[in-house]
Amino acid sequence: MKVGAEASPRPYSAVKAARLDFSLETEEENAVVVLEGAHSQPRFYINYPFGIEETKLRSVQTLDFLRIEGAEAVLTFIHTGMQHFELSMEGRVRNLLVGRGRYRFAVATSSASDEDRAASLRSALEFYSPLLWALIGPQEGELPEAMSFLSLSDEAILVTSLRIKGDGLFLRLFNPTHRRRTTWLELVGLQGAHLVDFQHHLLDSLVPEEGKVKVQLNPWQIRTLKLEVKRCSKQC
Repeated sequence: MKVGAEASPRPYSAVKAARLDFSLETEEENAVVVLEGAHSQPRFYINYPFGIEETKLRSVQTLDFLRIEGAEAVLTFIHTGMQHFELSMEGRVRNLLVGRGRYRFAVATSSASDEDRAASLRSALEFYSPLLWALIGPQEGELPEAMSFLSLSDEAILVTSLRIKGDGLFLRLFNPTHRRRTTWLELVGLQGAHLVDFQHHLLDSLVPEEGKVKVQLNPWQIRTLKLEVKRCSKQC
């Protein structure tokens, strides 16, 4: 069994959070990765298809990540694909790998504050979707030298997806904390916003104010918005 590790590409200077990325290559049919928790009586959270919930099960299968929360610290075990875990109330996690191959993991740690908990989960999202960028030459136009395409006033609220489907721009927000939060969403060219369910059926409409819209999320809630954006021609 071979294991390789590298430090997280993102520093966390403002919060007590960090991420360690590593890979494991095994020739064994049944390999096991063991994590020891630093606290007793932990709370385990896994991401079901429609949200993150606490689990009392001791044998679970989960997509993407498993979170272990204690009174003072949070540990997020991040992976790719469906995996099987055996859990204990002493904070011991056995991650069962079935079959030979190369696996990618990351472990993100943080304090138990809402802000740091959100930072560790943001690190998990970055593990799946690293930032892609490209350099281009100067372009004609009247845009400022620096601007934000999309921004949220509350840094604890996470953007988990943004995509175009049909005639709509769909944004999904997630509150990974234990309290109700309110955030102002600002988007370039925003003209309208609607709350929709997971199948994009209309639930409610929101009224933008000067290009911003207020969104409220309950603890651990995921909300999907259909956004109406001004479309411009090549001359605008």
